[in-house]
Amino acid sequence: MESKPMISVIIPVYNTEKYLRTCLDSLLIQDFKNIEYILVDDGSTDSSLEICNEYKNKDDRFLVYHKDNGGPSSARNFALSVAKGEYITFVDSDDYVEPGAYSRLNELIIDNEQPDVIVFGANPFPRTAPKWVWELVSPRDVVYNKFEPKILFEEIGTRPFLWLQMVKKNIITKNKLKFDESMDLGEDQLFQISYFMKSSKVVFISDRLYHYRVFREESLMSKYSLNLGNKVLKHIKLIEKVFKIVFSETNDIDIKIKLFNWSIFFLWPDMIKLLTIEQTKCSQEVMQVWKNFKCDKLLPKLDIWGQSRFKQISLMSSGGNDFDLKIQNYKIIQKELEDEISILESSPRYKKIKKNKKNHDNKLKKLFREIKNNGLKVTIHKIKNKLKTR
Repeated sequence: MESKPMISVIIPVYNTEKYLRTCLDSLLIQDFKNIEYILVDDGSTDSSLEICNEYKNKDDRFLVYHKDNGGPSSARNFALSVAKGEYITFVDSDDYVEPGAYSRLNELIIDNEQPDVIVFGANPFPRTAPKWVWELVSPRDVVYNKFEPKILFEEIGTRPFLWLQMVKKNIITKNKLKFDESMDLGEDQLFQISYFMKSSKVVFISDRLYHYRVFREESLMSKYSLNLGNKVLKHIKLIEKVFKIVFSETNDIDIKIKLFNWSIFFLWPDMIKLLTIEQTKCSQEVMQVWKNFKCDKLLPKLDIWGQSRFKQISLMSSGGNDFDLKIQNYKIIQKELEDEISILESSPRYKKIKKNKKNHDNKLKKLFREIKNNGLKVTIHKIKNKLKTR
């Protein structure tokens, strides 16, 4: 390995002996040599450290460090302090990487004249992962030559998965960016937003270079899925910190509007599932955050969906008081949404799509009925004969 590698891969390790060899094997077989794998054992109590040392003895690209347990942010910050690569990327120790991934990323660095950030795709496993997970790890092919708000708020792949990106190290060091060790949920998004705000050239590719284990019982995400109220409160803290970063970095009104809109829809799906007492507490907290950042001035610039969701969160903050007023307001919001749906349904474009879909669905139903009644072989024979007569 050269004295200064092109890429540093940061892998925090904590009690993942069950999955670790799969992860490290995928790194071991990478054909790209100008790279370092920084394994930070964060006080594991299983055999994870021994496994890391085993791979260190196999290949000098593996560097192993051990520290007292401090959480993934602490481990990543330590790794950043020792990383020598010109680019930084991350791998979770229960996931694995596609063969040739880093050769492909190095090609992109050269072909795109050293971009600030490269965003790539992933394959979730098992393949039965929810559709929304597949969508979040499927970026399109596009290049931005300057920072634009839609990089953060419209493009797929920028958040929330840290391991979908490779970032130039001098963006991190020059701006003294670190993971917030006081957070154990959403700290990766905070870090991502920080370096995207400082970046110019950003390259998105659709290549799936990473394999993401969707659910693991011991993970922090599974822990918070069992306590939704706590998760929402931590997300509100994240929103507050993101607002501080963005509002201190820019006066661009478009970015602020998109940020406000993102924060509403980020919280909404979980908040509607909370019990009233938790819902009241969470909605009051986030309403205070929005008030502190004077989001009332941004509210009229949101579309009808953003305004409606904001109104509903605002109503949640009243708790059990004024139920009649709450119901009345919900009815107003419902009417607004019904009007919006009515406008969409009456558009020529929607009518055309609906007609085509109906015809398509009818053809599929007819095909399945044919197969059920006559069997697959007879049905195929019938279709062949029909095609010949055309």
